[in-house]
Formats: sequence, structure tokens, C-alpha cells
Amino acid sequence: MLTQILTNLNSHSLSKDFTDMSSSPYFPARSALFRKEANGVTYRVPALLYLSLSNSFLAFCEERLSPSDAQAHLLVMRKGTFYRNYVEWEDMSVLGTAQLAGHRSMNPCPLYDEFTGTLFLFFIAVLGHTSESYQLVTGKNVTRLCFISSNDQGNTWSPAIDLTKRVIGDTIKDWATFALGPGHGIQLKSGRLLVPAYAYHIDCKECFGQMCLTTPHAFCFHSDTHGRTWRFGEAVPGPESVECQMVSVDQEDGTNVLYCNARSPLGCRVQALSLDDGAVFQDGQLVQRLTEPRNGCHGSVVGFPAPLHLNLRPRPPTHARHWTSFEAKTGASSPPTAPPPPSSPQNFLPPTWVVYSHPTWTNVRKDLGVYLSLFPRDPDSWSGPWVIYEGPSAYSDLAYLELPSAGAPSAVAFACLFECGTSTAYDEISFSIFTLYELIDNLPRNTKSDSNTQPPSNTQPLSNRKSGSNTQPPSNTQPLSNTKSGSNTQPPSNTQRPSNTQRPSNTQPPSNTQPLSNTKSGSNTQLPSNTQPPSNTQRPSNTQPPSNTQPPSNTQPLSNTKSGSNTQRPSNTQRPSNTQSFHNTTQPKEERPEARKRRMRNMCGLCNVS
Repeated sequence: MLTQILTNLNSHSLSKDFTDMSSSPYFPARSALFRKEANGVTYRVPALLYLSLSNSFLAFCEERLSPSDAQAHLLVMRKGTFYRNYVEWEDMSVLGTAQLAGHRSMNPCPLYDEFTGTLFLFFIAVLGHTSESYQLVTGKNVTRLCFISSNDQGNTWSPAIDLTKRVIGDTIKDWATFALGPGHGIQLKSGRLLVPAYAYHIDCKECFGQMCLTTPHAFCFHSDTHGRTWRFGEAVPGPESVECQMVSVDQEDGTNVLYCNARSPLGCRVQALSLDDGAVFQDGQLVQRLTEPRNGCHGSVVGFPAPLHLNLRPRPPTHARHWTSFEAKTGASSPPTAPPPPSSPQNFLPPTWVVYSHPTWTNVRKDLGVYLSLFPRDPDSWSGPWVIYEGPSAYSDLAYLELPSAGAPSAVAFACLFECGTSTAYDEISFSIFTLYELIDNLPRNTKSDSNTQPPSNTQPLSNRKSGSNTQPPSNTQPLSNTKSGSNTQPPSNTQRPSNTQRPSNTQPPSNTQPLSNTKSGSNTQLPSNTQPPSNTQRPSNTQPPSNTQPPSNTQPLSNTKSGSNTQRPSNTQRPSNTQSFHNTTQPKEERPEARKRRMRNMCGLCNVS
């Protein structure tokens, strides 16, 4: 069944009509929900939750006195009611109960219990204006774990409950600081509630009055009692992992794993698996296809059941850019869809696909992109990005929803709440909705296959390997272009954005295209119209590979490839040199934590190793 779906997906991807080269990039409609105010008040760190029972979105974020983390203040929320073709947003409200006296509230993490109808909003409360860096240097942890709850879909909220002492206990002495998510938590089919988190573990204390070493590790808090009691599991052993989100991944054979995707300072994302619902994580693995800017940036992941009814067919080219209604995808004018597949065994479990959002540049937070993975356990399975916003952008949070359709399977759609702006990435927090059809239509395509590379299940994974003077790319991969469609601003010459496609050489970008909003700022979010997006939009490329670059004779999948000594990275981005196999994972080359402890002991006899 899945093989047939992937065959349809590949056929659709490779049969795009490139005859219309004048179309500009397609961006989903968006609405600004939170805007920076004239007095400097800034809204940061978005979190999004969709409640199917009430057809409503809950958009959360921090209200800060300035963009600085130390100036965070309160948590705020806007509630939007989802109608057939738009979202109607209520005014912003301050979550007055989501705070502790003398503390600032940060990192909202909403979570909904489908069994009890209880809505949780987890957050951290940090004493005064104490910064994270101060806690890391001194080892004085002044962060608290808190939550509020609602039994009426977010209309009213309970007082804040501080869980720090009863859940974390004395372990907090081993953490220089910790934080949540940020972004949504999830509930497993068993009913277990999961809240993503990370902590800076203290490896060496009191070295000449300063911290010697701390290492960040992602983990999760969990509850099997519908929120009455909470515990936390073991952290991802390595590499270093920070802000994270989780996805429950079902596989075709009926097994299930918990997938963690985390921010990392190592130049690309880190992913890790848990086979026991978050109690213990296996060693993490670097995901070279999902690059990070310097110091990293938060990204969001959301899983959804593979659409078994998916039957994508080539669509004629069109110049239209936006929809104003979902009827084009869910009503009578929807694209051709095959009848539902023959009934399969009752125990057949649709596999989980995963969507990921993150800025796409490697040295700056810019151009928010969306990626798709059909095999999330495979780090080389990511396709993308489709850039949904051109310009400065940073944190984001995704939500999955289904759009009902009479007489046809529900259409798969996603909502994204993200930081963006024109001058900085923190000018506003915007909201967009796009469908799976749009995502697939706008992902970069491969038009040639590498006979020596065997991806899983006849899908061709898209490569984002960057060209360098000594780097040998696969024969079907073109080096990246520094020219961005629809913009007169040239990025730095040594900066390249990940790209997974070979573009037609005769594609000409529009001379001066601005990012499309298509939505009047106000309380209502307009959703896509009944005009299909152009299926042939391609980003141009004018960069030729080095003349001495030879394609490898037998390309191996990235997950099992150790970097050669002559591979050069972009000058502004430092990435680890070893890509690790998921089933045979080793620590990053730099140093194991135990070795680092021994080194620090030898350097300073005053160290108190924890």
C-alpha cells in the first residue's frame, strides 16, 4: 500500500510541467497575530495548538519588554475559530494566572488531553531578570517548572502550579538551568502526556569560581495519570541537543517509536529515538539535511498518518498564486482523487509522515522553510525546503488538522505560527495554513536519479550537500545558487541556503517580487482560495559546479558516511564532521563527556566533578 502511494508521489513530482517559467514563488496566505509595539514591547516564542472538538486554534507567545530573553514578562494568547474558509481571531488576552510572583514566564508549551478534555499550558518561571547565561556560568539554577490548566477549551484558566520540587527534586542541583519545548506537547495513543524539555547538565563545578563545563541534553516530562502526577525520563545521551519537539511515529509493521528532533549548536539538527515512550532515548544522530544557523534556532515537527488515499496527478500550469477558499481542495472542484483503496486488514497501521519548519539559511535566521519526511527514522529522507516566507524569520510551531470533505477523504492541512519581519525576525508573529497538496507541489524536485544510490521504497531522497572546492557531490546534484527569486537583496557570497533540486537552466526569476501576504491585517485569517497554486514554480540556479569536481562512482547514503578529511564546509558555519549511523551511533568526534570530565580533572585539582 505504502509503495503504491510513494510511486504516485514520485510520478507527480517528476511530471511537473516546466513550460511556465514566469511564475513567481508561491507563499501561503498569512496574518500577523502579534506585532511589535512602538514602546518596544515585543512578542516572541510562538506556540500553537489546534482543538478539533471546538474547531479552534490557540496561539500563545511571550510578551517581552524588549526582544531580550532577560526582558520576558508575561504569556499572552489569541483564540481563533476555524470556519470553512477562514479563521476568526479574538483579541489578545494576557494569561494572568500563568506566573509566579517575582518571576518572568517563558517558553509556553500547550498540551491537550483527548481523554479528559483538559488543556494544559506548561511554562518555565525564571527569577527576576536572571539570564540563562548567568545560570550557566554560576550553576545557580533559578528556573521553575509550572503549568496552568483549562477545562473549557481555553476560556478560563486555573492558578499556576509549581511542579519543580515534587517532579525534579534534588536533580535540579545537577542542572545549571532547564527549559521547555518551546511549542506544543503531544499525547500518545496510550494516553501518556509528553512535554518536551532540555537541561544543561553540570559536568564540572566550582573551577576557580566559574563553571567549567555544562552540556545540554533534550528529554521529556511525562504523565500516565492524565496530569495528576509527572515524571521525567532520561536525556538524549549525545550529541548536544537543546530546544526540541516530539512526534509519535507509527510504522507499517505495527511498531511505534518516539521521535525527537532537537536544536543543536553543531551546524545541523539532532534526532533521537525512544522505544519506551520517552523513558530512555537512544544515542542521537546528526541530520545533515536539516542545517542550523550559527548557534542554532528552534524548529517545529508534527506527525500525521500517511494519506492512503493520496493519488497525485499532474495539474496544468496556472498563474494564480493564492486561494481564498479551501473548496478547491475539499469540495467538488478538488483535484482528481482515486477511490479509496481496497479495504486492508483491520490491523494495518498507516505509517507516520513528519513535517518540519525552520529557517533555511546557514548563517542567519532567514527564509522560513517547510520540509517533509516519509521515513522520519532515516536522516536522509527529508525533502525540501519549500520556503513559505522570504525574509528574516526565526521560531515557529506547527499544528496538524484535517479538513472535512463531503464524499471524499479529509484533506490534510497544517497551520504554522512563526516569528518574522522585514527588518528583524522579531517584528511580528504570523499565522498561515497550507495543505499537504500545496507542500508537495512546492517542494524542490529531482529530475534525475542516481543509479548508485538506493533510497528506501523507490523514493528519491533529495540532496542538500553543499558544493566546496574539494567536495564531490553526487552526479545528479547541482551546487546551490546564491540568487534568490523575488528579491533584489543578494545574500553574502559565502552563504548558501539548502537546496534539494536541480532546476531548469532557463528559469528566470521575477525582477522584483515581494513576499506575498494576500491577507489584510486584522482579526480574520484568509485561507487559500479555490485557485490552485502554480505547480511549476522553481527557484533558479546560476551556479556551476567546480570544473574539477568528479561525481563519486558509488554514492553511499549519508547516514553511514564518515566525512573525509578534505571536505570543506561553508566558512561561516561549523558542522560536525561525522555523520552517524542510526543503528551504530558514535559520539561526535570532538570528545565524549567522560573524556571531557577527565580532561577537566587533570587541568584543575579544585574541580568537583558531579
